[in-house]
Amino acid sequence: MFLTAYNSNAETYTASVQFETISPVLVFENQVVDFGRSIMKKRGDCEMLLSPTSITDTTPSNVIGTASSNNTICPISNDLTPGQYELSGVKGEAITVSLIGSNDRLGSAWGFEPKGIFYPLGLSESASGSVSATVIPNGGAGTQVNLSANGQATLYVGGVLTINDLSTLNTSAPLISTFIIDVIY
Repeated sequence: MFLTAYNSNAETYTASVQFETISPVLVFENQVVDFGRSIMKKRGDCEMLLSPTSITDTTPSNVIGTASSNNTICPISNDLTPGQYELSGVKGEAITVSLIGSNDRLGSAWGFEPKGIFYPLGLSESASGSVSATVIPNGGAGTQVNLSANGQATLYVGGVLTINDLSTLNTSAPLISTFIIDVIY
């Protein structure tokens, strides 16, 4: 009988796998888009433009909405109020922002097509030097922008309101339209 000896050097090793999740981008509505009550008495389009498109050593809280030159129903006074949304997430991270809304100019009583501007600053942050805004159009694949070094940004929303049929509008109650603000890393 033959004995064969086998030598085995087996070692056990424990490995750890780690991953880190990042917090989602949070969107807070501070102010709704408002075209004013007097606009509900006319048929046509009102386009709210947003300005300024850059700021210097201030916070972006001074953005205003004004009627474009091609509007047909915007009020004469400047009572157009842009929507104001605060975004917060990972510091300096690139994000894609989309505004998604529909404005059926022929087939519905009224509609809203959002358009916005994005400032890479939170409402409490100050610019050091000049900070440019990025236009966020309606629809499409979205626009890539960056959050500030503090992980904040401000999105203002204006756009085009169209009223086609006055008989279906009830001006004694607020009229509501919805649109989507889609933000992803």
